[in-house]
Amino acid sequence: MNKFSCFKCPELANCRTNIVFGKEYSNSIKIMIIGEAPGKNEDISGEPFIGKSGKLLRNELNLNGIIDYYITNIVKCRPPNNRDPTDIEINNCMAHLIDEINDKNPNLILLLGRKSAGAIYQYFGIEFTNISEERGKIKKFEHNGSTINILSTYHPASTIFNKEYRLKFKEDIAKLANITGI
Repeated sequence: MNKFSCFKCPELANCRTNIVFGKEYSNSIKIMIIGEAPGKNEDISGEPFIGKSGKLLRNELNLNGIIDYYITNIVKCRPPNNRDPTDIEINNCMAHLIDEINDKNPNLILLLGRKSAGAIYQYFGIEFTNISEERGKIKKFEHNGSTINILSTYHPASTIFNKEYRLKFKEDIAKLANITGI
């Protein structure tokens, strides 16, 4: 799919600048990070997590020695006014995300935010309550003969103005480093 070839979500297709695909920060991917949807900066550049929340995420990953990962979003196009992606938009993009999971074959997936966590849990038949209940817990699912661990946390954007979320987000990233043996 090139940057203008998907029109499954007419509202997103009409307002996007780019389809924002995932980005690799390593040749040996063991960790996949999945956010919700691109923001304004990501839509303009075509690169995921380059805005304020991406900087916060990368800083926390670097502080914990996590430098090898693949990062993407559940929805590849920016929703208007940075609204949450709808269930229909998530479902329309799910095949692309599953292709990314198949291609990268990660050992662990970090889910950022309630929309990302809820969609992945639902797709793989895992019960999801809410992000506050699920964050920091390791879940497992089987995919193509492999067991993949998942860890959910708050989306970095939600931690910018909420100190409690920020502390828990930092705990979860440290847990990610511990789980992966970094």
